[in-house]
Amino acid sequence: MILGIGVDLVDIVSFRDIINDPASAFKKRHFTPSEIAYCEGQKGHDPVHHYAGRYAAKEAYIKARGQAFKNKKADIDINYCEIEVSTDSDSGPEIGVSGKLKERMEASGVKKIFVSISHEANTTVAMVILEG
Repeated sequence: MILGIGVDLVDIVSFRDIINDPASAFKKRHFTPSEIAYCEGQKGHDPVHHYAGRYAAKEAYIKARGQAFKNKKADIDINYCEIEVSTDSDSGPEIGVSGKLKERMEASGVKKIFVSISHEANTTVAMVILEG
């Protein structure tokens, strides 16, 4: 049974300014060390596209969990680093959660997270479905 659906769209041009701002702690606040290593380590690919995809997936997850958790107050204390987007070479992107977020997800009956990320020249979109 579907418990929540979320979608998010990221404009690459605007996002590039945020990611590349040396005075900003955006990367450290929103991405795990593993995610940063992955995005920066993709030779021949613009890391901003990888960051944008992961950020869109996290935002889509947050939207889906708002439906699944049926408690909008749960969204107030989001720790983006408790949401980790990884890439499995066989199955594509995956989302894992940890900490308080994982506890809340398990308590709400979510058993599986489906995620899809797509890129175009200046846009990235992600969709997340939470299944119980």
